[in-house]
Amino acid sequence: MQNKNFVIVGGSHGIGAGITRRCVNRGARVTVVSRSIGEVADLAGVRLCPVM
Repeated sequence: MQNKNFVIVGGSHGIGAGITRRCVNRGARVTVVSRSIGEVADLAGVRLCPVM
């Protein structure tokens, strides 16, 4: 997954959060779409860019 890009909808908790962590740990760049910025902030590694 090195240098691949992923968009994960519902990636802030549950299965989506697990997929997000696994992709990031394997070197992917991940964009997470979620209704809750607080939960996404817990997953943020390098950068977080909230969009309203």
